[in-house]
Amino acid sequence: DDGITIISFKSTDLAGNIEAIQCISINIAKTPDVLISELINKIENMSLGEGIKNSLTSKLNNAIKAVLKGNQNSSVNELDAFINEVNAQNSKKIILPTPIF
Repeated sequence: DDGITIISFKSTDLAGNIEAIQCISINIAKTPDVLISELINKIENMSLGEGIKNSLTSKLNNAIKAVLKGNQNSSVNELDAFINEVNAQNSKKIILPTPIF
């Protein structure tokens, strides 16, 4: 799970001395591929036609592939194509409060 995780620990040396409990906070963030996968799941659960769902999710799946290969330019291009399609569908198949980007 993402968010702040607190880890508590203490140490004991060879003489048996026990250190006071120490705490550190770690922010666990989701990776881009996980976030894009969550977006794909949301789209798949929307009441859109299969053609639009397939078109949108294929762009996102391609973005995930590019992210996993370390190809940032390609992933950004796929995400831009996704955003453009969502904006193009605004007031047609998708209702947005305001255009994305």
